[in-house]
Amino acid sequence: MKNSLEPLRLILTLGFPLDRADIIHAFIGGSALHGVKLGGTDDTDVYGIYIEKPWLALGIEPMQHFVASTAPQTRRNVAGDVDVMCYSLRRWAALAAKGNPTILHSLFTPAGRGETEWSAILDRREIFLARSHARKYLGYAEAQLKRHLAGWQEPASQCHSERSEESRSASRRVAEQRIRARFLAALGMTR
Repeated sequence: MKNSLEPLRLILTLGFPLDRADIIHAFIGGSALHGVKLGGTDDTDVYGIYIEKPWLALGIEPMQHFVASTAPQTRRNVAGDVDVMCYSLRRWAALAAKGNPTILHSLFTPAGRGETEWSAILDRREIFLARSHARKYLGYAEAQLKRHLAGWQEPASQCHSERSEESRSASRRVAEQRIRARFLAALGMTR
């Protein structure tokens, strides 16, 4: 995990309005968080959670989220691009209560230096977790696994006969089944 100041620096560099909210947690997410970042091919996903200033919290000018990117909207992200997604604490809590996998993974990111509010949330993370969230998270994990396996390439020296293609497909299916079984077992569930 990168230095806890690095995500905050990226969020601020991309224009987060500090006059409207106080960031209570910032972290690198996406494939880097899950350890499946494909070197030289992935962008960097940065997440933040903030508390709105009182005049925003009252609903006069709500600020439920902040989104920014170094990539123009006219093209897909490439290696080196940075995407920032920040949520108000109220919006984050609503999404966590619904079991949103992107939101739930933040509950397992450590608090950085000075993130006392986030530390307090981590101390009570169980209030945001429910067994009913497991199916959503499993679907998310399976989608990430398929994305990762799609980027998996056999060595160029390997024969690309019809048989080796079948073998690669079978290996992928077995890997998917094992990961799914481990995940369900960890949750005490069966399919």
